[in-house]
Amino acid sequence: MAKLTALLFFLTFPMRSYGQLVPCGPDGGPCAGVPQRSQAQAHAFQDNTDSPSSGVAALVGLPPRDLAGNSNGVVENGEANPAWPGNSPQAKHEKPHLIELSAANWRPLTRREKFDLFDHDLIHWETHVSLALDAGISSAIGDRPYLGTGASGYFRKYGLNVADEADFTFFNAFFFPTLFHEDPRYIPFDHGTVCRRMFYALSRVAVTRNDSGKSEFNKSRVFGTVVATSISTGYYSAFGADVGVGGNFENIGINLGSDAAFDLFKEFWPDVARKLKLNVWIRNLVRASIRDEIGGGG
Repeated sequence: MAKLTALLFFLTFPMRSYGQLVPCGPDGGPCAGVPQRSQAQAHAFQDNTDSPSSGVAALVGLPPRDLAGNSNGVVENGEANPAWPGNSPQAKHEKPHLIELSAANWRPLTRREKFDLFDHDLIHWETHVSLALDAGISSAIGDRPYLGTGASGYFRKYGLNVADEADFTFFNAFFFPTLFHEDPRYIPFDHGTVCRRMFYALSRVAVTRNDSGKSEFNKSRVFGTVVATSISTGYYSAFGADVGVGGNFENIGINLGSDAAFDLFKEFWPDVARKLKLNVWIRNLVRASIRDEIGGGG
């Protein structure tokens, strides 16, 4: 329900999605204010992915190598490798001209940046507007009747929405990605056939990129969803929800399925917006809300 509300909400308000960026050109091109050094660097990395093997590497989520041939964006202590694009002190000062995350400019997040994904999402006003809107729709259609009606029922739903947002984001964006050294962000494929892009987007719930740049089973997403859903089931049961073990596993499946659908939306939104010839401001507003940035937080 919350993700359905979010998709509707995107048309009027921006919503955080593990980081936010500043809209660039009408078609998502480079920001005019970004120094040419960074744009040239991004193009160099994009060119480096045009080798015959780059299609397979991109499909499974492997990063391009840097100009020195190094594909590892972290050093031994788990901090960012300063030689990796976007990790340099100069790149850190390029905000607020934040650059949209892609396979060409990817770099791993530090522990602090992963925490920022959780922290910034929870305190950002767009998140709470979306959660409040979801609580309102839930009340209007009679969803979760065991939470009551009227103002008291509405605020219970809103409070539990906030609790759900907090525990899902904590485990999926920070705790397990830090524990397993994985990247919780969605890295767009953005090229190839529609079928390849669909397969790539839908597979991200099961496959992710680790901090060394290699693809692996997405333990963070799967374990995070299992733990967060189980915690959510616990406090909903305390409010009167009749959810047994079977219902909990059903909710886990629904949450993973909705995550996959949302990744599909992230992948194809720029194309859909262009096809529908939506207003450039709306196109960039939604894109800025659902696409991640190179760094962790906004």
